[in-house]
Amino acid sequence: MNIYKRIHTELNRLGLDNLNSRPYDCAHSVIEQPRINKKLIVVGFNGSDADLVWTNKKAILHGENNPNISNVIHGANGGWLSTTLPKRLLDLSEELGFVADSTIYTNAVLLCSENAHAIKKKAKAVGFCGVNELIEKSLDFFENITVKESMPDLIVAYSNSMNDISAASVLFERFSVTDMSITNHSNYYKTFSFTAEIDSRKIPVVCIRHLSRFKPCLNSIKSAWEIQKKKNMVHDLLIEAPLTNEENKMIPSENSKVLDENAFLTKDKSGFEVFIALLGRKEDSVFQKGKARSFHLGKYNLHSKINYVDIVENKTGFNIQIYFNKSMESMLDTIATAAKNSTSVGYINNNRDYISSKNCTEKTALEFLAFMLDY
Repeated sequence: MNIYKRIHTELNRLGLDNLNSRPYDCAHSVIEQPRINKKLIVVGFNGSDADLVWTNKKAILHGENNPNISNVIHGANGGWLSTTLPKRLLDLSEELGFVADSTIYTNAVLLCSENAHAIKKKAKAVGFCGVNELIEKSLDFFENITVKESMPDLIVAYSNSMNDISAASVLFERFSVTDMSITNHSNYYKTFSFTAEIDSRKIPVVCIRHLSRFKPCLNSIKSAWEIQKKKNMVHDLLIEAPLTNEENKMIPSENSKVLDENAFLTKDKSGFEVFIALLGRKEDSVFQKGKARSFHLGKYNLHSKINYVDIVENKTGFNIQIYFNKSMESMLDTIATAAKNSTSVGYINNNRDYISSKNCTEKTALEFLAFMLDY
């Protein structure tokens, strides 16, 4: 079954095919590209009433017959009256290091309306129980087609109100597996991020103000993206147990970089570099109560400031001790204070050469460790 048959089948199954909307504003030649080419997905909330002339089904048929016509480029050439939004959409891709001709431009909700508020009434008018059912079906399509048929390193949501429905709020509610991290608190440039798990893959999502009215802050977007990449790395460190053979030796996955018999570098399904260390236990300690991990980051020159990380999972949560280089010892009070002010971790203690936290949930443990890695 080719990509267009899969799209039509899914639109029909979800009851979205005859709704007024366009699933994609990029050229459909992008949709036809190999999955590995499609590294960036840019998501708005929903289309405007300019899309009333289309249905999702008709828009896909038109794209199949005219695969090189891009609605975003049409807008940048004046087809959307104002060129601000389409030009910023195209520029954003290139400025983040991607290729606009391989970027997917789509919306979270596949029903157009005059504005986001109006869609609540319109969802009922077209036969849904309410807007929540429409959002659920639209995000099913997003997961089962848009994400499944690509390999995104990043999703950018350019509608980020968390007080009402927006691209950011619906993606966060459906897919988030981490808390939000805010990299720009200003009203104009507000930027935050989280990691989504979509189609069994962890993908960074960066949320920015609507590009029709607000110019994006590239540094804030890049910082937010980097935070989530590190959280993804930390998640694998914390949760995923490496395979071992009968002699309890590491079995590195294909294309891994072996550091020694106890550790290797590899890449996860999303392409993020992951450090995997052998599961270890200590005879007479709390390590016996659960999984224990020790990471010699300094030993392998994987971090310039942190030498060693001890992570213990027990009945009350995760306990973490982070040992710093000697050159950092005079900074530990400052680092601990910053962690208390910038994370939601309840308990933070600093000693002569390490900073620790205990009884963390999985999310707060990841947040704490990601903060330390990024400091």
